Order: sequence, then structure tokens, then C-alpha cells
Amino acid sequence: MGATLFTLASKMGKISDDRIAANIVTGIGFLGAGVIYQGKFSIQGLTTAAVIWTMAAIGMWVGFGQYLGGILLSCGMVVILSLFQKLETYLATLYFSRTLYITFKDNSVEHLRTFEQFLETHEVEHVRKGIAKDDNKLLVVFEVSGKRKKLRVLNESILQLEYVYSFRNI
Repeated sequence: MGATLFTLASKMGKISDDRIAANIVTGIGFLGAGVIYQGKFSIQGLTTAAVIWTMAAIGMWVGFGQYLGGILLSCGMVVILSLFQKLETYLATLYFSRTLYITFKDNSVEHLRTFEQFLETHEVEHVRKGIAKDDNKLLVVFEVSGKRKKLRVLNESILQLEYVYSFRNI
């Protein structure tokens, strides 16, 4: 709505419309960049930023008198966002990511190597995110990803490992 008002205002004044449009694109781009943030293991806010930017563009269309185009583009955005939500839900059932916090019974690095081989045999992707020594125990953080069923089997198998003192799956 703001982009529409700025576009309409630019048509009333003596300033060229293209300068206002350029400033709208710049300003909305800056706002969009502000909603994007990096979490611990992911980047979030990309869709929100894209929607803000696209809706500003649609607002400019309406401001320049392209009402039908604005309505069609708005409807298209609703359809696209709905489809992406369904696609995201479906993909989440196929591919899953978890963070494992593993505490070994002692601080032997051999247990770590053995555990990494253990992860490879379970056909899950894994990345070691951190390692620490606490008393006589080795603490390691892994990010694992794969099919939900394989991660479930992995969790059950970790419970059987004698060299693992404790683990958390978040």
C-alpha cells in the first residue's frame, strides 16, 4: 500500500516517476534485507523478504493505474505461496535434519572416529559442529540429515552403543 501511495504521489508532483520508483525499490530492498537473518544452522526470512519486495512492486503497478495487473499478480502470489507451503511440508517428510549432542564415556578420540564411521554406515549426512572435553568425557555436536526413517533407526542404534554415555537429539 505504501508503494502505491508513493507512486500516486509521484504522479501528482513535478518529480519524475522513475526516480520515485527507484527509491521505492531501494527502500523496500533495504527492508527486505532486514528481515533475513542467519540462525545457528540455517538462514530464515528469505520468503518474507521476497514477498515484501514483490508486494511493493504490485503496489507500484496499482499506483501507475494497472489495476487488473495488480489484482492478477496478487492472486498469483497467494497461489504460489500456498503451493510452496505444501511443497515445504511434503519435503519435510522426505528429508529431515537434527542436531545430535553426544557424550562419550571417556575422552578417547578413538570413540569419536568409531562414531563417525558408525554414522556413515547408517547412510546419513553428518557434519561435526563442535567438540569439547568435560572432566573425563568427550562432548561432540553433530548435525545429521537424511530420510526420517533412517534418522529414527540411527537414534535407536545410538542407544545400543556402549561407548556413548549420553546423547540428545534436538
